[in-house]
Amino acid sequence: MHQKVEMQIIEIPQRDDLLFLCQQVAPVVVSMNETGAERSRLLQKGRVPDVEFNPSRQGVPWLQLRGGIAAPFLTEDALAFHNRFLGRRKEDEYMKQVLTAKLKLVTTPEQFSALRATQLAYRDALNAVSRHAFVHGRMSNQRRLQQAMYAEIRAVYRLPAQMACNVPRQVGATYKGLWTKIKKNAAMRKAGLTKKRYKGLDEAPQYVSPTLTYNYHRDYSLKPGAQVSILTLAGRVIVPYTGYSEHTALLQHGASIGAAKLWYDQPKKQFYLLVSLEAEVPDPTPDTQTSVVGVDVGIRYLAVTSDTRGQASFQPRAACGR
Repeated sequence: MHQKVEMQIIEIPQRDDLLFLCQQVAPVVVSMNETGAERSRLLQKGRVPDVEFNPSRQGVPWLQLRGGIAAPFLTEDALAFHNRFLGRRKEDEYMKQVLTAKLKLVTTPEQFSALRATQLAYRDALNAVSRHAFVHGRMSNQRRLQQAMYAEIRAVYRLPAQMACNVPRQVGATYKGLWTKIKKNAAMRKAGLTKKRYKGLDEAPQYVSPTLTYNYHRDYSLKPGAQVSILTLAGRVIVPYTGYSEHTALLQHGASIGAAKLWYDQPKKQFYLLVSLEAEVPDPTPDTQTSVVGVDVGIRYLAVTSDTRGQASFQPRAACGR
């Protein structure tokens, strides 16, 4: 017979949190002795896992999965209980990390011209929608902008359907952000915290950068042999790419791929596709994460870093470029 143990009654918000209890706080039991309406209310709110607690079974606290076999929940049995009845899932050991893969596009002169024309048309469409939004009460409603400008974007700027939908969304998001700043500035002026009036919407915002957004599987897709299919005004072009080996490996195996941005490096006259991807990486541990670096972003210096050993570095804006 097992010995009795001291019990501490706590509430567990999620079933997966039992893993933490099994590993760290073994002589703990789940408070599952609520009955009737109270128990139903807790279950509906997801505040208790789907297990039952028997506080007195031969003097030993027990946890029991619904429909499963009861097992003693003691210090020496805690981890074995978890491994046997709850299992250890892969995602318990990994976390999601969002990365940006920078792919250098190796274009022919014809492909270069097609990509550049698409970029410039997209920028012109952004500015046209921005002017329309400004004239019509500095509108930020994306749906109304799309209803008013979609046909013109397609006819005048010849953008494909998905890009023509992205343009009003981007302009609406820009105006919404500027309206938020105006409201905050008005509140600060009313409180006497500043005398300056925010002038972000005194005139229609103008888009200078020709960077455009592509949606995965709609506007672009990855092909075997390190190639990417990209939509342009003249149709799709298949372009070879190069990139950081670890990022390109993630693109081909296992990573969740999202939207991408077509970016043009003016000084080098080079196109890059910036692909957003989400990958599973091991959780950091004290063995693998031996140092921590803090970063402070400023005006005089673009970034100032400091690590746990007291070493600091300063990155002037001029050294980082525009």
